[in-house]
Amino acid sequence: GGGGGRLQPYFYEMAYILTAMRPYRLGAPSDDLRHISNMAVNKHEAGYPGQIPCRVPVEFPALWASMTEVWAELVRAAAPFLQVQANARHFEFYGLDFLADADGETAWLLEVNRLPGLQASAANKAAEDQMYNKMIADLLELIGVSLPLEGTNLWQPTAQPEEEVEVNPKMTWKNTFNFKAFVKRAGQDIIFR
Repeated sequence: GGGGGRLQPYFYEMAYILTAMRPYRLGAPSDDLRHISNMAVNKHEAGYPGQIPCRVPVEFPALWASMTEVWAELVRAAAPFLQVQANARHFEFYGLDFLADADGETAWLLEVNRLPGLQASAANKAAEDQMYNKMIADLLELIGVSLPLEGTNLWQPTAQPEEEVEVNPKMTWKNTFNFKAFVKRAGQDIIFR
């Protein structure tokens, strides 16, 4: 049983920037600190700035356009493998890691985290905590749970998949994503920037 339903993806305007500890150079492939923007590695280095919160569409509009395009592409590709719950308050929350080109205009998807880490770095804890608190409050507001916080909701709807996704009225507690079927069907046909 079920029927078709619309999947509405959103993308949050705030993000944080992670930087490598040294400028990238092709001539230094073994210097991890030139390549890694991982907080767990860099937090031990002197001068590490922490995660730098930014409002992407305001500070990097071309990068925002590229990131939302990639997210919409990803959702369209995954839609045939999703089952949407009948519960209107259900949501999936993902963390997307992007690498920006030197031009600051093109985003390359590195990974999607189903359970994104929302821990703040010691270097910038207050600003990061504020961003995470606002993001979660905005998310809850989207599903109809209001919290007494001020400001504009920064979740922005992105393109919906063309095809409807299966809605299973009996499934009210989890979504299902068949990753093996997705990989098999996608094969070499789908390239994510």
